[in-house]
Amino acid sequence: MLSLYLIDSSVALEPGAHLRIEGDEAHHISRVARHRIDERIWISNGQGIRATARIEGIDRRHVDVVIEDLVVSQKPRVELRVIQALTKSDRAHECVELLVAAGVDEIQPWRAERSIGKRDRDNSPEKWREWVNAAVKQTRRDRIPGLQSLVDDFSSALASRSESEIFLALHEEATETLDSGLLPRWKKRIDGATSITLIIGPEGGLSERELTLLNEAGVDQLRLGTPILRSAHAGAIALTSLQASFGLWR
Repeated sequence: MLSLYLIDSSVALEPGAHLRIEGDEAHHISRVARHRIDERIWISNGQGIRATARIEGIDRRHVDVVIEDLVVSQKPRVELRVIQALTKSDRAHECVELLVAAGVDEIQPWRAERSIGKRDRDNSPEKWREWVNAAVKQTRRDRIPGLQSLVDDFSSALASRSESEIFLALHEEATETLDSGLLPRWKKRIDGATSITLIIGPEGGLSERELTLLNEAGVDQLRLGTPILRSAHAGAIALTSLQASFGLWR
């Protein structure tokens, strides 16, 4: 399997085109991965296009490539979104990596009432974008997940949802589990859905006010099973279970 590198989404990728890669990606290709002339790599614009490219020239500052062929992936029928409560800064990196690896299409950071994690230099929007991009390259994804601005609650997202948007909240005291048993009852909802949003609470769980908001909005609350998971891990496991249970596996 070839290594994947990201370029600006505005760059046109066409067979036979000659491109110059600069900046951090060029440094990684030449100095970290130590690629050589005539080796092949994958490059992507992060919008569903991945190109196989042959290296024509390389130095510390730039890498010249020629595109040999393209693969275009279609956008998924159902987008997978996660509203993720801030975790401790030492867990945030792991959390973002796992969400990207599990197939998330959009992440919405959320400062829950019981969140311990805070937005600081080590847990900043810039860091989150850096982690998202690194995970995309590690997992060889062709599309970069969206990263929304931090919110203090999810009420605005609930208020603006359409009938084709499904919201689910993970709650350790919920009676129903996120598994294949839901599919027979929810098949019509899943077939008509354009997106599914998972709300992942903090380590301390959802507050009474947050649970009231969910109940008033009619959001289904589910649990993943008996073990209580860390907030940083729950989202990825829920995405995996959801895709397998509802036949949405990428």
